[in-house]
Amino acid sequence: MDVLAEVEDRFRAGVRARGIDPMVEPDQVRDLVDATVAGVLAEWSADTDGQPASMRDLTQHAFSAVAGFGPLQQYFDDPDVEELWINDRLTQGLKASPHRSGRLARVARIASAAHRIR
Repeated sequence: MDVLAEVEDRFRAGVRARGIDPMVEPDQVRDLVDATVAGVLAEWSADTDGQPASMRDLTQHAFSAVAGFGPLQQYFDDPDVEELWINDRLTQGLKASPHRSGRLARVARIASAAHRIR
């Protein structure tokens, strides 16, 4: 199992075991994801040479997957994204804020990201 999957699985199990609601208890969720990532990295580093990814990247991935919108979370967090459209055919679009470029940009990876969260 790769380190991303390991972190996500352990974090998801921890949230379920503790009955934490990410919307109601965000501080507990952040504490849990930080502890989970630190634990996995400590184990991973002991078994392999070096660390596979940064703590920040692993924490963001796990938090987005379990308490956010998975692979789409990056678009919700991006201040340059004003709208995100995904229809039943997985047609996608990002529209930059008018004070930026004001143009529609098509991003193919959104379709695959949306498909993974269905």
